[in-house]
Amino acid sequence: MSILYVGIGSSGLNALEEAQQFNYELNRKNVPEDVHYLYLDTDLSKKPRKTPLGSNDITGISLSLEQMAFPINQFIEDPNIDSSWIPPVNTALGTSGAGGMSSYGRLAFWIHFTAIKSKLLELNKSYKGFDSVFIVGSLTGGTGSGTIIDLAYLIRSAISPSNLISLLMIPKESDLETGTSNYFLNSFFALKSIEYYSDERAQNEYKITWPDGNPLPSTIGNQPPFDLNILISPDYFHQSNIDSTFICDYNNLSP
Repeated sequence: MSILYVGIGSSGLNALEEAQQFNYELNRKNVPEDVHYLYLDTDLSKKPRKTPLGSNDITGISLSLEQMAFPINQFIEDPNIDSSWIPPVNTALGTSGAGGMSSYGRLAFWIHFTAIKSKLLELNKSYKGFDSVFIVGSLTGGTGSGTIIDLAYLIRSAISPSNLISLLMIPKESDLETGTSNYFLNSFFALKSIEYYSDERAQNEYKITWPDGNPLPSTIGNQPPFDLNILISPDYFHQSNIDSTFICDYNNLSP
């Protein structure tokens, strides 16, 4: 059984680094057989840590916004693409990473769409298909919250895994109580998007024309983004009990 772990943002990279270190300590190998680590991040300063072997087995794709005015303007001018969500070019290019803004994270994903899709297809061919794909990271920042929906449906269309599972960190309780922090807002709207496309009764289809001009097939868009969603609260992150993870009940979310 082949498994792909995709880390999004710095939190996703940290999770993959910990998994790699654990496997080294257990088996003196960076990664188990038939497992691959891939991460996507807009922060170019983040590089995967090496294990004592002097290497790492985490493949990274940098989603840089630097010097990307031309492709951004192409999106804006393309009548076949909904560009209403794209932030002003000068503002987007002036950020460091996604800057905690989900629209910048999504824009970075779109700019590097071809590279991401090509890497997924390459890995899928090398491993002769993946039985399960896990998307790991946090919804509090711009990269995770901005890429989560597009990435899920791209993986469904490019890889078609038997199981697509999210393992995502949400804000701590104090952020949820105030309801005004960027951590809360990014997470809330990302989770509400997952809820919307996961509603079996409403059957809301995810309709999109990708940056390469190809529309997402309705057979894929009619599926939920994930087969299973697991949320992690940092309030319980250091406790080794079952309360540290739970399956999300989207019906109980409120602003």
